Amino acid sequence: GGEWSLGALCTAESRLAAGGDRLYWSDSVPDERYEMLSTSVIFSYDGKRVRREIEGGRYYNPAVGEVDGEERLAVVENRADGSSAVLVFKRGAEGSLLQRDCYVAPSGLPPLEPLWMDGKLYASVMTEQGQGIASVEDDCRLLLEPSNAKINHLFSHDDKIFFTSDKFSVNELFTLDPSDGT
Repeated sequence: GGEWSLGALCTAESRLAAGGDRLYWSDSVPDERYEMLSTSVIFSYDGKRVRREIEGGRYYNPAVGEVDGEERLAVVENRADGSSAVLVFKRGAEGSLLQRDCYVAPSGLPPLEPLWMDGKLYASVMTEQGQGIASVEDDCRLLLEPSNAKINHLFSHDDKIFFTSDKFSVNELFTLDPSDGT
């Protein structure tokens, strides 16, 4: 029904997220007339073709994880009313993504970049005091208090959350143990 030309696989809104046999990313869909009506699409690529997985809203920063042996996809949704949520999808029997959970962020604590670790969902968040890290499934309970430093590129390894931050004026790699906050 059409022709695809692959260039850069992601924009500034998203990095690539790998899960199973697919890569996921978000891309902006600008409105031709009104910037505030722009949306985004979550795409996937399985080595053969690009698919439009989730569209019609403002979805960003996909993260793939496993919960109870099943693959899950988490995305940040920025809503037109100013609220934010982390939506969780699983792949249905026919192959399409089905929304499973919706974690609406408390006012003033929008999620930025989700991360799965050991079946639990975390995210970097923005507050008036700066960025921090929160446990999404625990009503965005803060695990790392906000500061004026950027927090980016979350990933997990050995039961710790790794991230880059410019806390000391240059990007460095940090770890956070969510079990005790160190």
